[in-house]
Amino acid sequence: MTSDQDQLGYFGPEGTYTHQAARLFSRPESVLVPFDPIEKVYDALATGDVDRSVVPLESSAEGYVPSSLLSLWRLRGTIYLTAHLDIPVSFSLYRKPTDKSPMVRLVGHPMALRQIDRWVTARHVPTAEAASSIRGLLMAASGEDGLYAVGPPEKGAQFGLEEVETALEGDQPNRTRFALLSRDMPQSDGTRICTLNRNPMDMGIALKTSGITPLHLQLAPIKIGKRLGEYGYFCEWDLTAPAHADQIRQIVAACGNTWFAGLLKDMARH
Repeated sequence: MTSDQDQLGYFGPEGTYTHQAARLFSRPESVLVPFDPIEKVYDALATGDVDRSVVPLESSAEGYVPSSLLSLWRLRGTIYLTAHLDIPVSFSLYRKPTDKSPMVRLVGHPMALRQIDRWVTARHVPTAEAASSIRGLLMAASGEDGLYAVGPPEKGAQFGLEEVETALEGDQPNRTRFALLSRDMPQSDGTRICTLNRNPMDMGIALKTSGITPLHLQLAPIKIGKRLGEYGYFCEWDLTAPAHADQIRQIVAACGNTWFAGLLKDMARH
């Protein structure tokens, strides 16, 4: 690794939708480095093994990605969200070309399986989870007859699989939002603030007291302990006008049990 390289970590392996997002976030000097499972993507950034990281943050079908929110909470105050983009995701059905037997079991990433749950339910097929969609394709390629896999379109040939059916998600394609992470605290103006809170109301009151009006609040609970009611919250505050990062950090610092998690720059939709 040379000093002019940009080591860009992502939730791999190569060929996943996160890999696609990482390529969109990449620079000419970027070197893409896959990690699996997703927690390792965060840890590699926090320890300095990579310069930036790309992770899935939210699915239009399933909501926020729990493992991403847990990692953000665990590493709060050390890594920050700096940009986001969303891309359409679609899923195809694969099997070995020599396997003409009926589908006995379907393997795929848990998030992919949930996004095609209507298709799965209609066929009454048992499912098995894989660490990623690409891992699922590998399992089908080396598995028993009747083991089919769900994965991104046009990815089966490299594993010796044939694409049996496309668009398993139905008529309305899902979209997944991916976030770019950095150890450097965002410095620019922005209209979407990310915070981690024990009580989101504290942040809302502090914003209004400072003359900043939240246009919209999107939040998700994070189970941070084993006791009943032990939750943290990931919050995204959309503002009516850009606010400077320094001002936001001062507001966050004035709140109890609140951490600045990022100031998001919107990238183009794909």
